[in-house]
Amino acid sequence: MLFYALALIMAIIRYPKYFHTPLKYLPIVLLYTVLNETLGLLVRGYADFSLFFNEFYMNHNWLIFNISNLFSSLYFYYIFIKFISNLKFKKIILYGAFIYILAS
Repeated sequence: MLFYALALIMAIIRYPKYFHTPLKYLPIVLLYTVLNETLGLLVRGYADFSLFFNEFYMNHNWLIFNISNLFSSLYFYYIFIKFISNLKFKKIILYGAFIYILAS
């Protein structure tokens, strides 16, 4: 989690250099990742922060990480589509993103 926090700080410091690129949303994704990791640690360590009412699932944080994985993967698909100029490859990436959403 410390690595994500350091990456977020560096992304904010360097933000003016990539503000006009598809990477302009990177600090938001990194902040979401830091918050997600923190919430995952809280859910795992403290029963009061559980997302489920059943005692059996009290320390499970799979839902948080699955949503985070979907969110960050779609962002990286977005970056790939914006940086690639070949229309054929863009379509392949879009199909891959669609299949990924269906599989998730």
